[in-house]
Amino acid sequence: MAAFYPMLDWARTGEAGWGPYSAAVMVAAGIWFSAFVYNLFFMNLLVEGEPLELLEYFRGGFAVDRAGLAGGALWCAGTVASFAVDRAGPRAAREAGRAAWSQSVPLIAALWGILFWREFQQAGQPRASIWLTLLLFAAGLALLALALPASGLTN
Repeated sequence: MAAFYPMLDWARTGEAGWGPYSAAVMVAAGIWFSAFVYNLFFMNLLVEGEPLELLEYFRGGFAVDRAGLAGGALWCAGTVASFAVDRAGPRAAREAGRAAWSQSVPLIAALWGILFWREFQQAGQPRASIWLTLLLFAAGLALLALALPASGLTN
């Protein structure tokens, strides 16, 4: 992951550099090809249960496919938006947006777990501290995004 943005910047430089849409197509192609490797790996090394056969991957049904396609479309839209914003504006603003965007993944994952999967529904009193933690984390991300252009560290 550390090499992703430098390689992306390298691919987008010059007159023949990739635009946001072509970069997103190449990222999607890389994800698609690597999915075969990762699927075989994680189907054979499970956290619990027995290893799965390759044909089990295709027995999920349309509901699973629909959820995967919706998640992939959402991810692709976010990637294109991130690439388009990254190309516009001053360098300091781009770096601040990139830092805040990449560090917001745990916040999004926590919100998804709490709101969609209802992981802490039976938590009772700790529920308030969970929301306070997420609020403080979001405030920290906002301060990080605001502080980077003013600090001069990105120039």
